[in-house]
Amino acid sequence: IGLLLSSARNVVKAHKMIESRVWDRTGLKGSELLGKTLGIIGLGRIGRVCAQIFHGMGAKVVGQDVFQIKGIDDYATQVEMDELLKVSDVISLHCPYIKENGKVVTREFISKMKDGAILVNAARGQLVDTEAVIEAIESGKLGGFAADTLDGEADLFGKDFEGGKAPNAIFQKLIDLYPKVLLSPHLGSFTDEA
Repeated sequence: IGLLLSSARNVVKAHKMIESRVWDRTGLKGSELLGKTLGIIGLGRIGRVCAQIFHGMGAKVVGQDVFQIKGIDDYATQVEMDELLKVSDVISLHCPYIKENGKVVTREFISKMKDGAILVNAARGQLVDTEAVIEAIESGKLGGFAADTLDGEADLFGKDFEGGKAPNAIFQKLIDLYPKVLLSPHLGSFTDEA
C-alpha cells in the first residue's frame, strides 16, 4: 500500500527535492485512487486486507485467485485474470510463487494490461519477468513499477552501492528508471511486530 501511494503521489521524488532545498511542486502532480480500478492478484489474507483498504479509499477493486473466495462482495469482485488485466489502473501482486507455474508477470501478461497502468509487487520477486517490466516502462506501456521484492535480490542484501553501480545490469536499470520505478529492500515483514 505504501509503495503504491508513494508511486502514485510522487512522495519519494518530492522528498528528494526537499532534501535538495527545492520547495516546488513542479513535476509532482500525482493521481488518486478514488475512482480507479485496482486489481489484486491473490486474494489470501493479505490480498483481502489490501482490497478492503483500497475499497475504503474509493477504488473499485477486482481480484483474481485460483480459488473462489467467499465473503468479499462488500469490497471486491472476483474476476478472471484477463478481465483484471484489461480493466485495472493498478495491479498489485499478493500471490505465492509456485516454481512449476513459472512467472506470473510476463511479456504476454503485460501486453494484456491497460496502457499506463502501475504494477506493484510486494509478494515474491520470482513472480515477475524483470526484463519484460523494464521494456514496458521504457516503451510507456507501464506507467510505473513499485516493488518490495526482486528476482535475485539476495545479491543485494547487506551491500552498500553508494556512489557505485548495482551488482548486475538489470538491477541497475531498474534503479536508473526512477521515478517510474520505485524499489524498497524487502521491507514487507521487516517490522518489530513481525
